[in-house]
Amino acid sequence: MTAEARAALEAFLPMDELLTRFSPARRVSLPAFDIAGEPLAAEELLDGVDDSVVDAIESLAALCDLLDDRLAPRSLRLPTEDELEAAFAGTLFPWGDHIPDGIPHGSQTAFRGHLEPDSRGLRLLGDPYQVEITRTAVKLGDGGEALCGSYPWPVPWLSFSPSFRLAGDFVENLLFEFLETAHVRPVRMD
Repeated sequence: MTAEARAALEAFLPMDELLTRFSPARRVSLPAFDIAGEPLAAEELLDGVDDSVVDAIESLAALCDLLDDRLAPRSLRLPTEDELEAAFAGTLFPWGDHIPDGIPHGSQTAFRGHLEPDSRGLRLLGDPYQVEITRTAVKLGDGGEALCGSYPWPVPWLSFSPSFRLAGDFVENLLFEFLETAHVRPVRMD
């Protein structure tokens, strides 16, 4: 991260508070897994589910259980947070460690790396209003929080980091709003 980006971030939010929005540092061992290059819309997975079942969902865990039930007949499941982060190769962003200029929406940046597949063929949704669901967190977007909140550069880019996460009460309180823009990057079950 450049000194300019670090200074802008620290002016916006103390670094220790900002770091709480990212996955904690950890070491994990993962068995081999096959993750989809393109995410699926969560709403499509829920087609045919009775509205009362969807309306009764009160937690991310309950939503994940329902999505896993819908994926299982295809021999698929939700990714874990560790699997999603590992799939994107452990760099700050899928395109590397460069924080682009501008903001990641519409024509407000000349950068297009967030719209292209990464070196492993994984494609981001390319819009921070969109999010991806893992078993324990919402990732790869912030539902537009940074853009709608007019957060300064480089904050709107941070939601594209595979380590960036939305979890806890924030997700629980906005679960149905996230569901409209939520996607799932399924993992093939062995």
